Amino acid sequence: MFQNIHGKFDIIASNPPIMPMEHITTENVHDSGGNDGRLYLTTIIQNALNYLNNDGYLLLSAFSFLGTDTETNNQISLKEYAMQTGYKSFEIVKKVIKSLAKGSVTYKQLPYIRKTYPKMLTLEYNGHPAVEFQILRIKKYALGAIVLLARNKRHYASKTHRFRCSSLCSLTLERSDKASPCAFSSLT
Repeated sequence: MFQNIHGKFDIIASNPPIMPMEHITTENVHDSGGNDGRLYLTTIIQNALNYLNNDGYLLLSAFSFLGTDTETNNQISLKEYAMQTGYKSFEIVKKVIKSLAKGSVTYKQLPYIRKTYPKMLTLEYNGHPAVEFQILRIKKYALGAIVLLARNKRHYASKTHRFRCSSLCSLTLERSDKASPCAFSSLT
């Protein structure tokens, strides 16, 4: 997964396949996160540590039933896994309840998901089964580069700084007004 990546980055973001699937076919392979849905998440958490700057962070998408911050089966939570791997903090920065349409991949996998994650919360939205989708922010160190830059307002007050994230994104940090020394201006 990381074989063609060189250098270190302030941010690594990924929306990997996260669907638990008992039977993987050519039709659903793009959704499959392995038997438990955590295959790519744990691989990325483990390997990204080597590609993050000391004050960088990892952004991941995940379903809450995968055990993001609480165990939902006999495996440790992804939060605990990240902390054991060497990260310093783990936050859920966004939660969205997603209603499942009949016939969707997630809807079809729901019986298997419930069997794989017996402690998962059963959610409904407008009378339909639902799942909680989350954005995770996992920091290599507790203080990120942006927090450190914002504290040094004299040096950065009149400058614009671009951070190399990957070929997929870039982040620009620049002064926006007198009250705040630095602010995000774009994330593309």
